[in-house]
Amino acid sequence: MPYSKKTIDHFVFEEGLRLNKYLDTTGHWTIGIGHKLTKEDLGNNLSTITKEQAYEILEKDLDIAKKDTKRIFPEYDTYPENVKLALLDMTFNLGYSGLSKFVVTIPLVKQRKFKEAADQAMKSLWARQVPNRAKRVTKLLAG
Repeated sequence: MPYSKKTIDHFVFEEGLRLNKYLDTTGHWTIGIGHKLTKEDLGNNLSTITKEQAYEILEKDLDIAKKDTKRIFPEYDTYPENVKLALLDMTFNLGYSGLSKFVVTIPLVKQRKFKEAADQAMKSLWARQVPNRAKRVTKLLAG
């Protein structure tokens, strides 16, 4: 699924672009634009990719994140663009299981109380772990 330049640029800024595998801050092997390497990737000795491959992998990862975001927020497509980007980022960063634990934030988003949802998200462990990213993402969420 094609994504806007704004969306792609957002993830390149947040994740960086690395063409060689590296250990991320949580100790996971990662490559490209925040792509956590799978056991299969590691088994195939994937350690270097091209810039084009990094963008292709990002699109696939965003497709997965978007699908998971819509599982939590079926009305996702009706939200303002910045809210959609914020939720996509949170799912990309935390995964479905991580985002689904935001039991106070999720109902606020569903009620379209985006500012309150952003305030609640800033009280989370995620916000303490990635404070700068959380500030940027919750600013998008707040509108």
